[in-house]
Amino acid sequence: MLFINVPSSSENGTKYQVTTNSTIAHEFQHMINYNMRATNGVSEDLWVNEGLAQVAEDVCGYGYHTGANTGVINAFLGNFSSYSLLKHESPLASYGFDYLFVRYLIDRGVTPKDLLNTNLIGVANVEAVLNGKRISPYFI
Repeated sequence: MLFINVPSSSENGTKYQVTTNSTIAHEFQHMINYNMRATNGVSEDLWVNEGLAQVAEDVCGYGYHTGANTGVINAFLGNFSSYSLLKHESPLASYGFDYLFVRYLIDRGVTPKDLLNTNLIGVANVEAVLNGKRISPYFI
């Protein structure tokens, strides 16, 4: 079961719909991630989980192209040297970093299922998927 807060009353019309739907897509990915990972007895690193949740917004049609992810991306790009991909922090910029990295993987042929259907986590998970798909891990 998914519970979310109703968006602010200042968000109405299309913005309300996009915000609500993108939040549902984001949180639903967390539920899928938890279910898939709990089946394998592991919990995915936060940076991969949050990156997948941000990408879920795109996949469902409520992501960057609608403005839903612009805040997290702009926060990261405005101060990118302050963040580590492997250490997810609370600021929106961490979500931007997670999103951009996982979006990069998806754009190179990795699927969300590739990152979920395993007992590996974090860097080991990403490396195994890249090796399995014969995608260069050097990101050139």
